[in-house]
Amino acid sequence: MRQHLLGSNKLAQYLLYAFSEIVLVVMGILIALYIGNLNNQKKNEEKLNTILLGVLADLEENIAACTNYISTYIPENYQAKSTLNKEYTAADYQSGKINAMGTNINILEFNTASYDSYIANLESLPASHMTISKKLKKLYVEILKRNEITNNRLSETVYDYINFNYEQAWSLDQSSTEINKEFINYLLNDDRYKAQILKFMNDRKNIVNGAISYKIAAIELYREIADLLNIKDDPPKTINTVQPNTAIEKEWIGKYRSVDKLLEMIPESFEVKLAGDQLQVAFGQKDSISTLKLYWNNEATYFVDFGPILDFSSKDTLKLHADALILSYLKEESE
Repeated sequence: MRQHLLGSNKLAQYLLYAFSEIVLVVMGILIALYIGNLNNQKKNEEKLNTILLGVLADLEENIAACTNYISTYIPENYQAKSTLNKEYTAADYQSGKINAMGTNINILEFNTASYDSYIANLESLPASHMTISKKLKKLYVEILKRNEITNNRLSETVYDYINFNYEQAWSLDQSSTEINKEFINYLLNDDRYKAQILKFMNDRKNIVNGAISYKIAAIELYREIADLLNIKDDPPKTINTVQPNTAIEKEWIGKYRSVDKLLEMIPESFEVKLAGDQLQVAFGQKDSISTLKLYWNNEATYFVDFGPILDFSSKDTLKLHADALILSYLKEESE
């Protein structure tokens, strides 16, 4: 065909024919590249989806760590309050019933292995992963950065206190199996110990606040990733901000009034109510009522986002843990 056109001096037709051949070749290359790119994108998305399964496992582990950290704060806060109110005796320390506070570096650590792998494999981000990747970054960069800061502050507080103890005469008394009397007197009567407890518990509560923020965001993200991966099974019961057994919650619904003398900023009374499957707390005057969600932690404990922890474990009495304060609210009888 090419020779025939050239031999007939039909140059224009030949050039048109040659150009069409080039176009066909280029189109073939482009189509091949497009298909290859689609295949690479598909493989990349499948790889990221596999990594996201690991992210789900890490989120479950980290959420459990947050739940445990929030839970362990409650008994420690009770001990702090009892110490500050001088409710313990020398015999309590001598018998080992109670130990000195502020010497344990109880920090909160997270597993980031799968997230690190996810970020390392973001060669080309699929459109379906855009929202997920942004929320993962916020969870693992912003929130965990604050957690690192609060962990370091608690560690510094504890190390400073340990160094302080080493500088005291009682640390040299190793001659008896009993606790040094000067040390016991320090624990019972020294304002420096009270100040140490307040500082230690403030550092602990800052980590708790981070655990609360992480847990709320992580549970929401867990469900979104599960939807993206088309996982039909229900998530574990621990991956929840509402109590799975709403029948239990109905026992806690009602109006509560404080039995303690309160600061002006703390409400004297409030109402716990159920909106759908979500517990809420409402407080304020009739013309300006504020409502906050109560997020379930475990068993009978709940928390407000970046706020106090509420413990419903005592019948008809609600314990509200706000920093170093533990406030008691009695449930009012229904009208």
